[in-house]
Amino acid sequence: MADITLEQRIALVSGWLQKTEGILRNATHLDEEDLPPGYLLAPAIFLNRQQELAGEAAAFLEAEIKALRRLHADAAAIASYKQKLASERPGKDMSPPASVNEFILELARKISAAKEEVERCDRLLRLLHGMEAGPRPNLPLYQYAQAWERFRRPVDAESEAPPPESKPRAGRVSVQPQRVLQWFVSLERSDKAALSGAILLSFFILISGYLYIHSWGRLHMDVETLGNGTFRLVFSNSFGETVRLNAPYASTSAFPGPLKEFGVSVEVEEREGSVTPVDTLDAQWTYKDQPGHLYGPILIGPLSSEEVSLQISHEVLKEQVKAIHITLYRSPRRKYAVKTISIP
Repeated sequence: MADITLEQRIALVSGWLQKTEGILRNATHLDEEDLPPGYLLAPAIFLNRQQELAGEAAAFLEAEIKALRRLHADAAAIASYKQKLASERPGKDMSPPASVNEFILELARKISAAKEEVERCDRLLRLLHGMEAGPRPNLPLYQYAQAWERFRRPVDAESEAPPPESKPRAGRVSVQPQRVLQWFVSLERSDKAALSGAILLSFFILISGYLYIHSWGRLHMDVETLGNGTFRLVFSNSFGETVRLNAPYASTSAFPGPLKEFGVSVEVEEREGSVTPVDTLDAQWTYKDQPGHLYGPILIGPLSSEEVSLQISHEVLKEQVKAIHITLYRSPRRKYAVKTISIP
């Protein structure tokens, strides 16, 4: 796979920022093609989310560029210091002048290359913040976030290459089982007991962690009320394997496949006590700026989390609603967790 360069990622995020800010300033118009297919929420919610995502992407790239700039600036400073010391060496030792001159020239090349990289980083920062003109892709607004998901972790060609064969180096101490056994036999009885206990405790901790992840893990659901019928849901997977989450979820039969299957739905409890599910037209689930019913199952990796938003229409909340129940199911229809939000 071809490596995605830093310049390409900067061009993408710069174009994302420029288009989002242009629409928010009414400099450009939000076209229908800028919205995800089937998007039913208010355009203002979509624009605010795009502004937030674009800002996070820009901050991520800015930190990466500044770290790279510091690295090259330090390299230039170190090479300059070595060059200064080398220029004074002929008068202090017996080094051949020719070799000293070659060393000074090599340091000069390193200084020049490092300064060029520093200038490149400065130019990339100007491109990122729109202070300098450069190529920027013009995509439908919702596609920038999708492209950023692919671009934010560029493939490193060196990481795909097979690791070099390790060669023994001078000074490296090799661990040999016979020497370890001899060392253990030479210990005092109390030291042997303490060491054996530490090994057993470490083994117990490892086994307990393995059993927790693979047998006692859970899919945790946290709900945050944002107001105006909007809720932020964070699903955290403490299993040792990937799980699937359906938002919304209305199935009554188990899904085939090896992955654990979950689903989330919403119900309202009226003041007289009846509980009814909220129609899909009145409960909009959104994941990565796309409607949940169009996106499909959400894959949540082991020991990771994903965020989903829920917007309940005002018509539902205007009725005699006492509480909202957000239920997480384990396929096919076993209640796994319930969060209740009281309506004043």
